Amino acid sequence: MHLHIMPVLARLRQDISEILTPESIREACRRAGYSWRNRKLDPVATVTLFLLQILHANTACQQVVQFGQWAFSATAY
Repeated sequence: MHLHIMPVLARLRQDISEILTPESIREACRRAGYSWRNRKLDPVATVTLFLLQILHANTACQQVVQFGQWAFSATAY
């Protein structure tokens, strides 16, 4: 089964950015009544990092910070 799920995960990693756009994330937050300040970990960054964390086998928060050129701690995430 492991061999069959890997292509699916690879495809999902590629397609997620087309499906879940930054504006759709912000709009969902607005509709939910959520407000935020424009910071590094805004809703778009947080949702994106969370999805990457899940798609990378629910990796540790410390590794999530290393996915990109982020300047925050695992504790902040």
